[in-house]
Amino acid sequence: MSSSQRFRFLCVIDFEATCDDYNVNHGDQLQEIIEFPAVLLDTEVLKVVDTFQVFIKPEVEPILTDFCKNLTGITQDQIDNGINLLDAMKRFDDWLHVTHGVISTGLERNFAIATDGPWDIKNMLFNDCKRKNILDYFHDVKYYSEWVNVRRMYKSEYGRAGGITSQLQGLNMTFEGKEHCGLDDAKNIARIVIKMITDGKVFKLNDRLRGKKKEK
Repeated sequence: MSSSQRFRFLCVIDFEATCDDYNVNHGDQLQEIIEFPAVLLDTEVLKVVDTFQVFIKPEVEPILTDFCKNLTGITQDQIDNGINLLDAMKRFDDWLHVTHGVISTGLERNFAIATDGPWDIKNMLFNDCKRKNILDYFHDVKYYSEWVNVRRMYKSEYGRAGGITSQLQGLNMTFEGKEHCGLDDAKNIARIVIKMITDGKVFKLNDRLRGKKKEK
């Protein structure tokens, strides 16, 4: 790495949510997060430090569709034994701060969330928290308010951007694992980030809940 990186740690998240084939084609059905995965990347040594994964039991439609199970690889048993969204967020926060000691606020902040586009935070997590009346916690932890949008930066730097597989192909890499497994998706986004850092790209906050984020 390069010493020019703004953050020592980038934590890549890529949620999976309840879905069926109608939702994928039309995008107007209520969705709930069912997998909360994360990959903690050390930008100094360009290695994954640790991974995090919990499954969440949906409240509105607790029975997964066959389409959702086939797409994500998530089983009904995993969901039945899942936890609620607030507990998942608290476990994630403990994993970040207690297990790994990241600093998420203030002048010494050394960590930021990274995602493939705006959907995970702006559309999925925010709306799910709102429906479940846990927006206070969402806002209290601070680090969900602005993040690194990897897809936006990829497009800015390379002049093109698609999904994760398309970005990998543009960097002469192939997807490793199962597509639409949240943890595997996050691992592959981390691979994209590592390659971009190797190419001399500097990751900065470039997205937020309201409007576009000026990089800083």
